[in-house]
Amino acid sequence: QWEDAEIMVLLQVMYTDLDFIATFNIEPEVLQQFLFEVYRHYNNIPFHNFKHCFCVTQMMYGLIWLTDLKSKMENIDLLIMLTSAVCHDLDHTGYNNAYQVDPSPTLSALEEDSVLCILATDMTRHNEILNKFKSILPGFDFTNKEHKDLLMMVLIKVSDISNEARPMEVAEPWLDCLLQEFFNQVPTNGLQNISSCFSSAEDQISFR
Repeated sequence: QWEDAEIMVLLQVMYTDLDFIATFNIEPEVLQQFLFEVYRHYNNIPFHNFKHCFCVTQMMYGLIWLTDLKSKMENIDLLIMLTSAVCHDLDHTGYNNAYQVDPSPTLSALEEDSVLCILATDMTRHNEILNKFKSILPGFDFTNKEHKDLLMMVLIKVSDISNEARPMEVAEPWLDCLLQEFFNQVPTNGLQNISSCFSSAEDQISFR
């Protein structure tokens, strides 16, 4: 069990190890303040909390190295993916589809790509994104922006639901936390909401 302060240090190490600090001239103090604000805006709920943020980000960090994405994608794309992982459940209240984000026409390209990655973690878009990705796989091209965007969305989806790929002693306590969030919705939204929660869970199981 990592303490929250230790997790923030580990997140800083990921940004440093991927050369984001040097490449984008990020002041260490600015990164520390950003991560602290992220920490402040994760709620104290059973599953979608700051430790879940870390697990998702750690998986994204590992995938970047394991698949040698540094030699295939621009650093800005990798920065978008890691930061989207850090921010993907900000202010989550523990309720299914608790928030919606609508991309604004005034967003910069960097902000727009980050929003697209974060929205990809919404399980209601699971089949849509997965089917699009499957359709481009035979002719996948890293220089094609549509292909690259879909890959980025799939990678953050993989990272978000990667708990099932971890050792049982790690994954099982997180499953208990997720179920606790599901059942916490009953007093507010009624029993009918549970069926939609488990539909999302079934989507995660079928993600392959």
